[in-house]
Amino acid sequence: MQDELIEEFLGASGYLLTVPLCNYSMPSVFKAWLDQIVIVGRTIEMPDGPPAAGRPALVIPARGGSYGPGTPKRDMDHLVPTLETILGPRALGLEVTTITPEFTVAPVVPEMAALIGLFEASLADSHAQARQLAATCNVLTAGVNA
Repeated sequence: MQDELIEEFLGASGYLLTVPLCNYSMPSVFKAWLDQIVIVGRTIEMPDGPPAAGRPALVIPARGGSYGPGTPKRDMDHLVPTLETILGPRALGLEVTTITPEFTVAPVVPEMAALIGLFEASLADSHAQARQLAATCNVLTAGVNA
């Protein structure tokens, strides 16, 4: 099974990872997948560098609240920094871009109703970032018109 996961990972020319912030980190099943593909001598710490080096990776880490600078929970996001470390140049070597929609549960959690405007603004900003990225990156749009 591990060989299949590694071959699937190495066979891709780009990566789209949508990972929710779950208890301030990544879901355990996603961590288990990373543990299967991050292998010294196979996908990281290779004499000529990681075999996936330079490939694009778009990470979309949805979260119910806000964890950015200046927020009360600013130091509680253990997802994005971890993913950028593991996926980025120091490990798997991917070119990581992160688009982060926030307050995603505001429309469905009555106690967060006052934050719906912030959710809508964050969602609009995330969509704008995705459109800008798609316009400049043919990997994300490859095959759309095929």
